[in-house]
Amino acid sequence: MNPVERVLHQELTGLLDRLATSVPEGGFESIRASSPTLKARVDDADAKLAAVRESLLDSYAIDFLSVPVDPAAPAQSAEGDVIRQHLDRAVAGRWENFPSPGEGADWRLEDEQLTGAALIWEDKVVVHLQLFPRTAQGSQPQMPNYRPRVRRYGSSPPPVE
Repeated sequence: MNPVERVLHQELTGLLDRLATSVPEGGFESIRASSPTLKARVDDADAKLAAVRESLLDSYAIDFLSVPVDPAAPAQSAEGDVIRQHLDRAVAGRWENFPSPGEGADWRLEDEQLTGAALIWEDKVVVHLQLFPRTAQGSQPQMPNYRPRVRRYGSSPPPVE
């Protein structure tokens, strides 16, 4: 749950708790008896509130993404420094243009330390970029050692411990 959603959830939970404690004992049953369609109306209002909350979160995300970023500004974390170093190396690398099966241009990077590809649309928008570290020539990438969860013992039963 992101911070904005968490704050909204806490506020709504607090409001519902305050409302619940303000209604006297047996109040809900009398309200329901006087208005049989109340549950449907509350459910409808809850669905509308969920849609508004989703729209609000979308607009926060769009506002966040539309804030201009200065590419020359220093990174604000160690991970940012590593990403910046890889991106700088990729920019300085040798890129080759290949025909794309659809819209845009397919560019591929060959470098001593990195390999990668990018899909560029109209020569200005990076739609997709992926970079991978190169392994040393002749070395095999290390695969994780997964042990099987199911052990088959053939026709004999498993050993008793």
